[in-house]
Amino acid sequence: MTELEMIRELLPDAAGPAQTTIRTAEKLLAAEIAGGSRPRRRYLSYGLGAVAVGAAAAVAVAVIGSGSPGPSRAPTATGSGGTSVQKFLLAAAETAAKEPVGRYWRVLTIGGQSYHVGPANGGYTMVGYRDETDRWTARSMTDPDTLYTRDLGARPLTAADAAAWRRAGSPTTVRVWSNDHYTTLSTTPGRTYGTVPGGWGSSVTTPAQKKKIAMQSRCPPGDKACEFAAPIDPRTLTEQKLRQYLFWPNPTVKGVDAERVLNTLDFLTQRPVTPQMRAAAYRLLAQVPGIRWAGTVKDALGRSGIGLAARQVMREAGQSVIDVQIILDPQTHKVLGYQQVIVKAGGADRGMAPGTILYSEVYLQAGWTDARPHHP
Repeated sequence: MTELEMIRELLPDAAGPAQTTIRTAEKLLAAEIAGGSRPRRRYLSYGLGAVAVGAAAAVAVAVIGSGSPGPSRAPTATGSGGTSVQKFLLAAAETAAKEPVGRYWRVLTIGGQSYHVGPANGGYTMVGYRDETDRWTARSMTDPDTLYTRDLGARPLTAADAAAWRRAGSPTTVRVWSNDHYTTLSTTPGRTYGTVPGGWGSSVTTPAQKKKIAMQSRCPPGDKACEFAAPIDPRTLTEQKLRQYLFWPNPTVKGVDAERVLNTLDFLTQRPVTPQMRAAAYRLLAQVPGIRWAGTVKDALGRSGIGLAARQVMREAGQSVIDVQIILDPQTHKVLGYQQVIVKAGGADRGMAPGTILYSEVYLQAGWTDARPHHP
């Protein structure tokens, strides 16, 4: 079985998985290689595709002592000073077009999923499946790709959650509801079922494997779902093809703008494409009608940035309403992070107040480098 087939084996059954799903599945594959088991996953409803959001990723560091994230404000079309979303993203496109390329596209992230522990009118929130991932994707097909990943252990989300956790006896394991069943999170790195080890694990995709994957991932003519999931060939990518790729889902599907935001986020942060194509992605993001200004937003590391948001509804029973947010550096326009913020909690999320970070991923680095693969 090829790596791509293994990834597709791990994907949920859907007519066209969004790229965040593929990225998560790649993490699952890395966990398999590193000796771990498959993490549990939670999904958003994105019309034709299901996006895996929790799994092996978690909120950056334990945000103990950082305080409550506060209520989520309704996003607006413009920020302070009248700067529009479109104007900001067009400026980001100009910046991206000038970036030099290197031998590897490196993406260093920390992320994770929040779970409520205890009764809906009490208890506390824990961040589980916290992992750090360091991905090195070669620009050349003759260089290998390398993925490093490690589990960081579960932690309380905020200072208030930490206090409630201590009042509960500071348990080292907690039982939570995830993906229609219970699972146990551990505060000890590598001990949560379905995670990679607490120490760095690695997997390498050789040039021969990359070539084989590329050959076997060719899609039948007209198979849009296959084309959407297949690897992108940067050598043949055009802005028109990019539009089809990012905006592939049915535009009549409710919440499709959030899906387009996530597709574009993945492209901007994960793909070793030319600066011109990255700039094109920013320009296309500016054309998404449902994206709104969310003001100044802090990522899970406390870094302030410009928040751009689109509203979505969880697929799970209970239909939690969330804001999908991407956070951009106001000066460099680089992506600082991505997070899902509770607007109205339902189902397993009951007990989480508006403004709670349900899922977060921070980007410590996302750019070209000539260094050789290594982890921090």
